Amino acid sequence: MGGLTKRMVVGLFAILFAIAGVVVLRASRPEQPSPTWQAGEWYQLDDSNSNAECELPAVAGRRYLLVIGCQGDAADSHAVRWHWTKPNKHGSMNPRSISISGVGFRRSLNSTAVADRIGFGERQEKTSRSHTRKELLNNSFNRKPEACVGSGITTYVRAHASGLRLNEQPPDQRRHQGRDVFLHVTDGDLDDPKQYVQIATQVVAVGSRVQVLLDRQVAVSRLPTGLLDELLETLEAEVLPTIESRFGEIRDVDQDGRFSIVLTPWLSRLQGGKTSINGMVRSSDFRMDVPTPIGNRGDMLLLNSNLPRGSALRDLLFHEVTHAACISQRLPQSFGPFIDEHDWLSEALAHLSEPSWSNIEDRLVSFLDDPAKYPLVVPDYYRAGLWRNSGCRGATYLFARWCVDQHGPDLCRRLAQSSDQGTQNLEHATSRRFEDLFRNWTLAVATDTIPSVELIRSLGRRNVAGVRRFVGHSTDEVQSQTLRGTSFTVIELQTDDVEHRTLCLKGDSTANWQYSLCRLPDELPDIQLKINEATFTSSSDVRGFGLPKNSVRSLQVEVSDQDENVVVVEQLICDRKDSEPVESLCLNPQDLNSLMLSEFSTESCSVYRFPIERMRLSPGTWSIKAVVRNEAGLRSAAWADVEIRSPNETAVMAKATTAAKR
Repeated sequence: MGGLTKRMVVGLFAILFAIAGVVVLRASRPEQPSPTWQAGEWYQLDDSNSNAECELPAVAGRRYLLVIGCQGDAADSHAVRWHWTKPNKHGSMNPRSISISGVGFRRSLNSTAVADRIGFGERQEKTSRSHTRKELLNNSFNRKPEACVGSGITTYVRAHASGLRLNEQPPDQRRHQGRDVFLHVTDGDLDDPKQYVQIATQVVAVGSRVQVLLDRQVAVSRLPTGLLDELLETLEAEVLPTIESRFGEIRDVDQDGRFSIVLTPWLSRLQGGKTSINGMVRSSDFRMDVPTPIGNRGDMLLLNSNLPRGSALRDLLFHEVTHAACISQRLPQSFGPFIDEHDWLSEALAHLSEPSWSNIEDRLVSFLDDPAKYPLVVPDYYRAGLWRNSGCRGATYLFARWCVDQHGPDLCRRLAQSSDQGTQNLEHATSRRFEDLFRNWTLAVATDTIPSVELIRSLGRRNVAGVRRFVGHSTDEVQSQTLRGTSFTVIELQTDDVEHRTLCLKGDSTANWQYSLCRLPDELPDIQLKINEATFTSSSDVRGFGLPKNSVRSLQVEVSDQDENVVVVEQLICDRKDSEPVESLCLNPQDLNSLMLSEFSTESCSVYRFPIERMRLSPGTWSIKAVVRNEAGLRSAAWADVEIRSPNETAVMAKATTAAKR
């Protein structure tokens, strides 16, 4: 009995010491100061688990921006929920201030920006101090896309191709005889030889550095006039020297002295005819240890024989040759394993090299429309079912663009010449944790403060209105959203003056969550977009559509500032979701003037009527975005999704009359 009592006493002392230790640790933990909630100052709400609480002061009309980032598996979807409650008597932990340079809120740029998406100069800012809609309209957002001032990292220098050869030896006879090329064309296993087609080619053009091989099922006479000369000149004088100066030389794998371009119509009917692409580079082709038909044992780029021309062709060549250069950096010098870069980072580097917007603009629109749907970190797009997913490509481009802005143009070379992969490669190259890079990037996207990319602007054919903001209700009801792993969402919250409120957040335990909150500047326009059901006005434009004679279907669109401040609508952008080919319409102030209903409009509210058929808004779901600017030069945007029915139906259903805001 005495021994038992002794053990009980020892156990009791152990428990007391453990409790004392916890108390000491908590006491030694630095107390976070109470947040000041200065506009534009970010606070981290998350700690070590998936839940967070934050008490917000009672100030009428004060708005906050909540950015929720999901650090989970990209293959899975993860749910997060939030709601408002009364403050508990114990209070909530004070959030930690996030120290981030350059994250504020971008103002209006009335002059052409000095730096394009591919440059690194400082942007020049001007703010208008006009006081009426007419004066604001004179300084409206209607800039043309800037001319290219460089490429993905640095301005290219033209050089004579004769000094740029990989191999000075004269070509052997096999080059002029063509070769057989193998290509995977089905939805089957990439390692199954039966899923490959054998393509016989002939050499149709030879330069000092490049040779062009044409699929023998295509006659040379069927190629567009001047295409072969354009390929050779663009590659040898511009693309190859520029890309190799950034990333390193392209390996002459087959020792024939030239980089091979293979033109074939097979790229129009991949995955059993379901997929058409313009070009591709495969790491398996560059590896001598991969047998045919899985690899072709040669340094080559496959292009669709039905190629675009002009700037679209330049972007394509810069993109694909970047893949070739990055693969070459990872090839072992003699013997050793080949470690391929993860797809998401490989595509990021390739998109950074593109000198204009043609290959990325549609992808940016998709990503910004709903970033929660598109994971950033995807090691293998094909096996994840995300091959050529537009939104994922938009995400990886913007992330890499921000990383280069933060860590300098040499970051791309460091990433390309490393044997690491994915997030580990990025962490070693930047000396930053991926979680920190991810959080800071999401905040930069949310506030449109990526230095080299303005997210409310005209691109080439498309226009962007920043990232979509979803509006959180101020009621006590539980709200939720689903995010893919390594994606994020942006939510705008508003408080009232009744009492202090506590914001409670709870995410799935299957992911790590990042909750970041800041107060929006009071002067930032608080925009509401309303879309009413179709109205019918006297017209004879729609006979034959099954509607009453002399009538027209139309949308009534109302854009207003909630604080009744003077604002001007700079753009109304209409994008049809998931359409192929892309359907997009952008209305500038000159276009909008003819659609405005003056009798219903004021200095702070503009009302427009859109004739559906005349504006060629085809049936389907359309995303409507209104971009406005106020006297302070601050831009904001509002969003709404609208279901436009077929001409035989007589109504247009607005999915959200109070739209998600940007």
